[in-house]
Amino acid sequence: MKTLRVQTSSKPRQARPARWSGWAAVLLPRACIILSALLGLSLSGSSSRAQPSSASTVAAVSPAPPPAAPAKRSASDLEKLAIPIALHPDPLIAIILPASAYPLEIVQAARFVKDTNNVPKVDAQSWDENVKAVAKFPELIAKMDADLTWTMNLGQAFVDQPKELMKPISRRWST
Repeated sequence: MKTLRVQTSSKPRQARPARWSGWAAVLLPRACIILSALLGLSLSGSSSRAQPSSASTVAAVSPAPPPAAPAKRSASDLEKLAIPIALHPDPLIAIILPASAYPLEIVQAARFVKDTNNVPKVDAQSWDENVKAVAKFPELIAKMDADLTWTMNLGQAFVDQPKELMKPISRRWST
């Protein structure tokens, strides 16, 4: 058996000075200037070197506008979305609407019910509770899966405009 000898130095290892190399040395000061300009901070006393060209470039940059609100659907569009479920009983509508906000889980549940034909095992899945409840109605979950565009639009309308979406559903018995 051979013995491997490792030779160690008796001198303690000296720490290397922290030094930035290449792109980090160039970009970090500029990123700090840009960030401070966007936040409205002053770097007058914190930086030892002045960079007038970067500071003037930053002054011309304006912050991005806030994201726009989602487009509102018209009352007729909401009515078209509500027609397929408007005559269902209220407790069923109360689970269809929030379940439609999870289209991926709707697809998974529809495939699970169709492929395994084992509705009692739906509760063991990790889906949203409303999706699990809708999956216990195989025809309904199959319809929501078959018309996925409608399901996604219904879910988006429920998230964005819940009160407006409920108006055509609540009018269903008055006509």
